[in-house]
Amino acid sequence: MDVDLKIVARGPLAELGTLSLSEASRLLGEFQQTLERLALQLQGGKLSTGRRPAEISEAVRLEFKGIERGCAVLTISEPSGALLNDTLDQTFRLLSEGAAAIANGGDELPAEFDSPVLDGLLRLSGGIAPGRLNSITVTLGDKELMAIDAEFRSITRRLTRLRTTREATVVGLLQMTDFAPSALRCRIDTLTDNIVCEFDESQKDEVLDLVDQLVIAQGSGRFTKTGDRLLSLDLNSVTLLANPSHNDVSTLATEQGVAPWGEDEVFLFEGEPLTEEEFEAFFESAMSARQRDEL
Repeated sequence: MDVDLKIVARGPLAELGTLSLSEASRLLGEFQQTLERLALQLQGGKLSTGRRPAEISEAVRLEFKGIERGCAVLTISEPSGALLNDTLDQTFRLLSEGAAAIANGGDELPAEFDSPVLDGLLRLSGGIAPGRLNSITVTLGDKELMAIDAEFRSITRRLTRLRTTREATVVGLLQMTDFAPSALRCRIDTLTDNIVCEFDESQKDEVLDLVDQLVIAQGSGRFTKTGDRLLSLDLNSVTLLANPSHNDVSTLATEQGVAPWGEDEVFLFEGEPLTEEEFEAFFESAMSARQRDEL
C-alpha cells in the first residue's frame, strides 16, 4: 500500500488550518532526519557527523504533498508513490515503539534511541510552547505513530541530559540571547571559552534580566569525548555574581595601617644603595634565573 502519513499540528499557530513556512519546514526536516537516524541504527550503522549513506536516506525518503485545513495537517508520501519498503516499515515500527516508551516515562527505551535520536526528537518538539503549538501527532493510515506534547518534550529533554551530560558550573558574562521557540539559548563568556546555554520557557525573564551581567550558571553540561572541555550547558539555575568592591590606594593603606608612598620617597635596599651597574647586574641575574625556571 501507499504511505498515508500525516503530521497534525494543533495549537494557536495552526488555528486557521495553516502553518508558517518556517514551522512546517522545521517539522518536516526534523521528522525526515529522525527516520534516517533510526534507519541507520537498524542497519547496524554508526551515527556520526556528516552526510548519512545515500542508500539509507533513499530508503526512508518522503515527499511533502500539501497541507489540509483543520489542524494544519501536513500530508506526506514516498517519492513517486512507491510502495512501503521493508526498511521504512521497520523504521516506522521502531519510531512508534520508542515514542510510546518516552510517553511512559522513558524507562524501557529501545537501544536505538541514543543521544542523536533523542536530540532530533527534542528539536522536532521545539514548537511546543504556550501561544504556539499544543501538540504534534504523526499518523500512518489509521495508526498513531507518535504524539508529542509538553510532557513528551520534557521527558525527552530529561533523557537527553541523562545520557550525555554531567553537572557543571560556569562563571562568566551572560551574552547574546536567542528566544527562538524551538531553541531558547544564550552564551556565557568565561575566561577561557564561550559556552552556549539552553534553557526553557520558564527561565526567559530571568535570563533576559541578567544579560551583560557576570553570572554563576549551573546545569547539565555536555563535554568533549575526553571530558576535559565543556561544550554546552542546559541551565538549571543562573544567578547574579555580586561584583567585588574596589578600594583606592589610600583606603587600602589606612585599612592595613601603612602609608602610601610619596612622590619624593625612594625605595632603598637594606644596606648601602646599589649603584646603577649593580642594579643592572642584579636585574639580569634575576631574569636569567626566571627563564631557567620556565624551561
